[in-house]
Amino acid sequence: MGVLDEIYPETELQNFVSEQQQQFKPSKKSKLRRRFEKELVQSVMDLCAMNFGSFWGERDKELVDDPKDAYDKDYWEVTPQIEYSNGNQNVATWYGLSLKANKRHDPALAINAILQKKDIWKIDCAIWSQLCLILAQLRMLGNKKFNKIYGNKLFLIRQHGASAIERGSIFDHGQKFSLQDIKIEDDIFYRLRPSAKIHDTSTVYTTKQIKAFAKNGYRFTFRNWDASPGEDFQYENALWLGKDQYAAFGFKDENTCVYTERELKNALANITYSSGMSGEQETLNAYADRVVTLVQVEFLNASL
Repeated sequence: MGVLDEIYPETELQNFVSEQQQQFKPSKKSKLRRRFEKELVQSVMDLCAMNFGSFWGERDKELVDDPKDAYDKDYWEVTPQIEYSNGNQNVATWYGLSLKANKRHDPALAINAILQKKDIWKIDCAIWSQLCLILAQLRMLGNKKFNKIYGNKLFLIRQHGASAIERGSIFDHGQKFSLQDIKIEDDIFYRLRPSAKIHDTSTVYTTKQIKAFAKNGYRFTFRNWDASPGEDFQYENALWLGKDQYAAFGFKDENTCVYTERELKNALANITYSSGMSGEQETLNAYADRVVTLVQVEFLNASL
């Protein structure tokens, strides 16, 4: 059993699935889990002041330095992340960062350096949420143990699937492509089977059930259905902190990274909100309830 297995126990999920018609009663938190949650909150606070944006500048497919790059080049280098394709036609290229080969013996030093040089970085909410989890894990394990586990191997920072984090169970609405489809099903979620990339429709889950099981650090993704595809704030990847608290990143007019669900939905909705729409005044609360929904919950596991 790994050090953090009890932080993200898959067996507990299996028990939850078998008892999904009953009221879920969370188990007593272990000392290790309480320590992790404390470090996670501190990491959220410490990384809150980072700059929102893209660290890979304006490059297309050339892995050359770009004057608009926004990351620490002493430790990291840009590497292609994902090629989205339609047949043989490339649709988009995204980039991640890999720890330089001569720095891989000490990934703890590189992560700690992010705190010291956070003003030079630009990251989005997906990367920020993972950095918070990585930093919390580092602080809990300590530099020596962190390096023993993750040192001398490829270490990546990218939008999905960063090193030190294993993507676990995913719950979403299945093949739902419109707000109307989701509203009709009244917040029903299905579990995605990652290996087959299909949804298990034999069992359904409500938002309330998922929150009852969710551990602090699980990622909740909200969508603003009025935002255009590709906009920075079409989605917001937030970390569940328990008791209606989320850690979220990128809202420039906010001085915090911790929100209630109401505050988070309003902040995301405010990107496209106009009080004069439809010829009538609509409150921000009402607008947010109409266009912002929870679309996915991902159980992120420590990869030990």
